[in-house]
Amino acid sequence: MKVDYGKIIGKAFHFSYQPRRWLPLFVVDAAFILIALAIFMSNADAIISMVTGSLGDSVDTAYAASILNIILVLGLAFVVFMVIRLWVTGALVHQSYREKESKKSWVIVRKRLITIIIVTILTGAIGMIGGVVPVVGWVVSLVIGWIFFFIMQAVIIDNLGAIESMRKSYQIFAKRPFEVFALWLIVVIISMSIVILFAIPLIASFMGSFVTLAMAEAASAESMAFLVLALQNNLLLGTLLGLLAVVGADIATVFSLKAQTEFYLHVGKK
Repeated sequence: MKVDYGKIIGKAFHFSYQPRRWLPLFVVDAAFILIALAIFMSNADAIISMVTGSLGDSVDTAYAASILNIILVLGLAFVVFMVIRLWVTGALVHQSYREKESKKSWVIVRKRLITIIIVTILTGAIGMIGGVVPVVGWVVSLVIGWIFFFIMQAVIIDNLGAIESMRKSYQIFAKRPFEVFALWLIVVIISMSIVILFAIPLIASFMGSFVTLAMAEAASAESMAFLVLALQNNLLLGTLLGLLAVVGADIATVFSLKAQTEFYLHVGKK
């Protein structure tokens, strides 16, 4: 059966711009970003001093310990953030399948969360291994991404286990590789366009800082210190415009999930 990409994209657009769809993602993303930003800015002096080496060795050791603590706290926060985000993502996949079951979706996905975490770790590990292949690693990673493009749908819609969902996603790709690639390409182009559109105010407001940073050595201590100072001087504006960009990224995520679900229902539903 021929895939109607126009119908899929139309449904995805309609679904993704509903605030009740992207708002849960935004709340989770914004909470993590604000927590990370608060930790980062409260230790900005230590970070600047550390990267510029402006302090003596004895003091640098203390600052290094402080930064290590920051990394550990952020690492723990990131793990919690990812688990919650996977829960929200799973709920959105269920809602894209059963649009009227918004409340029920959270309960259903909570029961399958362990499977979602396991399959995410497995496919992520496979993608990382594929990415280290010399010269063509990036191509291998892309192909792996296409193969496992529908694992979340298989877990949520068909209630499959981790290995079974990976197998189901592979079978869809094996049967319709060009159609899966076409869907991926369309989704990537539209999603990037949405993200860029919402990020324009942020880019425009900080264009001067970006240009100055680009003219310097991107990885140099001075450029990193400049970036921190620029953020400090425009903290409120940067935060608000950054959150606006996050809205765009979350709408793009919901758009992608709905498009994947519609394709899955069309070609892969039992």
